[in-house]
Amino acid sequence: MNVSIIDNFYPRQDEIENLLTSDDFGWFISKDSVDPKDVPDLPNVRESWFFTHVLKHGDLINSSFYVKLNDLSEYTNMRDKSIFRIRANLSVPQPGNEKDHMLPPHKDELDENYYSLLYYVNDSDGDTLFFKDDFELIERVSPKKGRCVIFNSSIYHCGQLPIKSDKRIVINYMLK
Repeated sequence: MNVSIIDNFYPRQDEIENLLTSDDFGWFISKDSVDPKDVPDLPNVRESWFFTHVLKHGDLINSSFYVKLNDLSEYTNMRDKSIFRIRANLSVPQPGNEKDHMLPPHKDELDENYYSLLYYVNDSDGDTLFFKDDFELIERVSPKKGRCVIFNSSIYHCGQLPIKSDKRIVINYMLK
């Protein structure tokens, strides 16, 4: 299993953080991070609502901000891949959430020809966890502004909600 971490590779990280935390960027509430029927029965899994903004899915561009956020993969070893989806997610602390809680582990795509690229917009707590198919933890990545994590979309992973930070913002790219 290969999870690749790249730090400080993107020259526009301050611009992107300012955009996603501005009053001009619209966020929409999502009540579930994964389909409820796909939530694994594991200790410490807690589903939670969060804010999301889908910029592109398949051939459909859903947001005028797409043109400002579609170049990130060009700065990585994924420049030869095409963008299938871009979605920004914003999580905030939730009552009763504890450090060992996690959102439901999931795969972004079952097809092994897809890759996921997570870009951390801001410094925060709320790690991203990566698992084997039997849900054994294999990697933990802490959010750090300007950090990118690239992995095969068929790897189980999940996020944790922030506890100390007021927000955790990531941009999730799916590439093929």
